[in-house]
Amino acid sequence: NQIEPPSPSPSPLPLPSPPPLHQEMQMDQDPQQQQQHARIQQNQQKKEAFLRQKQQEKEQRRLELQQEEDNHEWMIKLQKKEEKEEEEEKRREMEQEREMQLQMQMQLQRQKEEQQQQQQQRIQVQWKKDEVVQMEDRERIQQNQLKKEAFLRQKQEEQQEQEREQGQQQQQQQQ
Repeated sequence: NQIEPPSPSPSPLPLPSPPPLHQEMQMDQDPQQQQQHARIQQNQQKKEAFLRQKQQEKEQRRLELQQEEDNHEWMIKLQKKEEKEEEEEKRREMEQEREMQLQMQMQLQRQKEEQQQQQQQRIQVQWKKDEVVQMEDRERIQQNQLKKEAFLRQKQEEQQEQEREQGQQQQQQQQ
């Protein structure tokens, strides 16, 4: 998925030479005319070669400009691709950050719930201990009350017994 730089266009082929302007010289022309005609023909060929070279340079420059433009477009595509990848990386990092924050919040919530549950358990244990102590206190109070009542009954019975004995002794003394 990598963007390849454009390949340079092939060099242009040389343009074909135009057909000669003049037909073969006639043999009956004089040497001066032949020389003049040869110079004209030579100048014409130089001019045509110069124009062909200029055309080739123009075409070469056009190809270079096209290559620069292609390279520029390729660089822009590459830059856009890199920017997109950076944005994607930032988005992934932000997503990971959000996920970590969410996990931390959930962990804190669990810890809070566990602490509340432990506190509730401690309260229940303490409440049961207090309940047991209160029950033991009630039983002790009840036992003490029963002992007190038994003690008082015993004292009352002993006193009644003494009074009976005294009553019997008095009856015996009166007889």
